[in-house]
This record gives sequence, structure tokens and C-alpha cells, in this order.
Amino acid sequence: MRFAPVSKTLSNGAAITLRECRNDDVQKLISTVKSYINDTGYLLITGEKLPSIVEEETKWVQAFVANDRNFLLVAVCNDEIIGNVYVRTSQRIQLEHIAIIGIGLLKEWRNLGLGTMMLESTLDWARKTPFIEHLWLQVHADNEAGLQLYKKFGFVEEGRHPAYTKHSPGQSIDDIIMRLEVK
Repeated sequence: MRFAPVSKTLSNGAAITLRECRNDDVQKLISTVKSYINDTGYLLITGEKLPSIVEEETKWVQAFVANDRNFLLVAVCNDEIIGNVYVRTSQRIQLEHIAIIGIGLLKEWRNLGLGTMMLESTLDWARKTPFIEHLWLQVHADNEAGLQLYKKFGFVEEGRHPAYTKHSPGQSIDDIIMRLEVK
């Protein structure tokens, strides 16, 4: 199922477009992801590792573009990608009703309503997609903004991976598993 582009205005007055990612977006998307990875401690990859996986990321984007069962939304302002959301389903028939979701946005675009707009559009897509019954995600226990956003949309905690990531020696963070019924 395809997504029709949507124009929105953020709280700072910026006009953005939410649309599906295209093959020609790969370089801009990688640049955006690299930037927000460097600004947050909540992702399990570092920005310096991204250039070595450009070919891998290109294939990843192409897989979303070519597959109606997956979804890759980008937020665009002035022809620049400022955030993205993905929904990935399983290839296994027994798990095709479940999808994993991930979201990221540039630091300077946070706290303006962008995450809410992107998640709202993504959930609308998921609800209209016949085979997806629920979404799940993982979020660090100390990611208060992320937890607040997910709870606002009805995601509930289903479990935890204790001490899942190490930020420094002696400092481990739990990983929270959350789920949302969309049907």
C-alpha cells in the first residue's frame, strides 16, 4: 500500500512534507541518519560506522521502495531530509501480522511536533495496511522523550532487556520493548 505525500506545518512555522522514501533519497537519508546518530546516545550504531555501510544502506532503502509490505517515511523541509520512520514486516508468514518500527530526527527539529506528525502518519498507514495487526519497538529506558511519544500514541511496555546497552563502564541501560495494537 502506498502513501500519498502530506504537507504539514511545525510549531516553528516550517513547512514540511511527509512522503515515502525514494531511491534517489539514499545519500540525503544517510547524511541525516549519520547526523542524528551523533546527537543521541539511543541508537546502537555510531556515526563513524555509517560511511562503511553506504552500499548496505542503499540496498536497505531499495528494499523498502520495492516492497509494499514495508514502509519508509521521510520528513522533508526545503529539499532536505530532517527525519525518518520505518516499518519493517517479517518475511515469515507466521509473523507477517507483526511489524517493527523505528524513528529518528535531526536534533534541531526535535520538540516541534515533527515526531508526533511522523508517527501519526505512520500509524495511519499501518492501520490501513490489511496484514499488520500490531507494531513493536525497542527504546532505551532513559529516552524520556521517546517513551513519552510512544505512550502518547498508546504503545505499552511488554518487557525489558535488563542492562541491554553499556554507555560507559559500569553504566548499563535497560531496553524497553513496547507494542501497539493497530487492529
